Amino acid sequence: MRKAIHNYATGKQKEIDASEVNKIDGLKLFICPECGEKVRFVSGMKQLPHFKHYKKTEISPECEKRVDGFVKTYLYERIGLPLYIKRSNSSFELYISFPVLKDNLLDKLIEEKLYITIKDTDKYYENKQQKFAINRFLNDASTLLPINFIPKNNSNFIIDFSTSKYNEEILKYWSQYSEGFYKDNAIFSYGESGGKKIHRNDSIYTEKKYYMVSKNNLINIPPGMKKEYIGSLPINNLNYNVYTIQITPYDDIEFKRIAEYLLLNFKIGLLYCKPEIIPLWPPVVQKDSNFNLIHSNKDLICTVKTGNDVPKIYSYIEDKVTELFIPSFGDNCFKIKVYPNSNKFLSVDRKYIGNEVIFSNIHQELIYGKLNCILYDIDNTNNIININTEYTLSKKYVDLIAKSNNKLNIYHKTNYLYRKYELLNDKELRISNIQLNDELLFFNSYKLIGKICFVNKIISKKIIDSDLYHKLLLTSHTVKISIPIEIKKILILLSNYPMCYYLIKRYSDEGKIPIGTWYIIKQEFKEGLHE
Repeated sequence: MRKAIHNYATGKQKEIDASEVNKIDGLKLFICPECGEKVRFVSGMKQLPHFKHYKKTEISPECEKRVDGFVKTYLYERIGLPLYIKRSNSSFELYISFPVLKDNLLDKLIEEKLYITIKDTDKYYENKQQKFAINRFLNDASTLLPINFIPKNNSNFIIDFSTSKYNEEILKYWSQYSEGFYKDNAIFSYGESGGKKIHRNDSIYTEKKYYMVSKNNLINIPPGMKKEYIGSLPINNLNYNVYTIQITPYDDIEFKRIAEYLLLNFKIGLLYCKPEIIPLWPPVVQKDSNFNLIHSNKDLICTVKTGNDVPKIYSYIEDKVTELFIPSFGDNCFKIKVYPNSNKFLSVDRKYIGNEVIFSNIHQELIYGKLNCILYDIDNTNNIININTEYTLSKKYVDLIAKSNNKLNIYHKTNYLYRKYELLNDKELRISNIQLNDELLFFNSYKLIGKICFVNKIISKKIIDSDLYHKLLLTSHTVKISIPIEIKKILILLSNYPMCYYLIKRYSDEGKIPIGTWYIIKQEFKEGLHE
């Protein structure tokens, strides 16, 4: 193969061509851009310079770039189904995640009474297997199946289906394996309730927190790697230790020692900067590596972090993977199209490493149900606000307090901008500066379960519609001016004053308003205009 990833500096990588290798000084370390395995440079006399994989082992990932590589397959069939760790206080559990099946496939499998078997690769451990009936799978979200064993000898979890009738369709969405531990160790991404396993040959990054799971104590960690014991994973009749780790090397020497430690014990690398796609607009609701657009706008504006001079963005459709050539409009910002009612699978710099993200443009219907959240005005704690209603503001700006016994994501929409709040279990959250026409959107996981619209406040009870109307009429003879830009907001503020509203609306339609009328209306509603 002509291309490889070059570790050109400590903690930094970029893709190079084989023709560039002879220009490189110092240590020459290369990895495959598709599978992440180490490769060697070949500068043969009878052929062009190229990169070549080392001899295949039992834990080597499949790769089309190998001489003995296999035919194209679907994404999850290639990289395996993701393995998750979930947290409950100081106790942890393992799960394999099965994505949603499309096109009524789940209904067909339920009719077939399909069941799924998860087992160890090694036949010696055949007693370690679990069976799950298909009727426990969800039709609108990924299904997490609890796992009560870890395969031995660096092996993977094997996933078998009880029917072959729909296997070809099933493998468009699922895989027949999920990656196991390496030397009884694994590292997972960090989230309050758990995280996703980092694949072998992938990398973790400095200054970020992770979960580290190990059967052993792993006491001799190198300097620059902070470790804290937080609980246990009871599995295989053992208690695996669970830690949080964060890597902050002092210098390149510490960095290299930590990188060697991670490669030896976890078969993963270490980098300073994570190649990733960061969505900017429209706002998204995130669950693990899934991002759902709040707006149905098909254009997703995002920025891309990468070690390459030009980011490589890969897109996956069924068994095909293509590199997207998208022009940047500055600071590595790109516009990617995600059409309504569709998903887009994307990754940066690597094709098959397990760090793909999914952008969905699925319309979010409001799911009415019990929303265990209390919301009240900070200035009036007795005023409990009902969710899924309109709320009339009592003053210029309002600060609210939210409290829930569940984890919720709350989006505060103001002037087409969104601010995200995370409401944690039994903790109070303050939402500040809510004003006219703002909205609060409540999400449980990625589902929209509540909404509040903030409508016109009563500007002043002293203003009487008929009195103000006659006062405005007395200024109708003054010189007329072009309609000011604030007229739209004035009309909103006048919605509780019909006589004045229709007078000003008539002036607005004519394109001119008496200067005296405009001066009075601005004075009467100046507080509302400056919100």
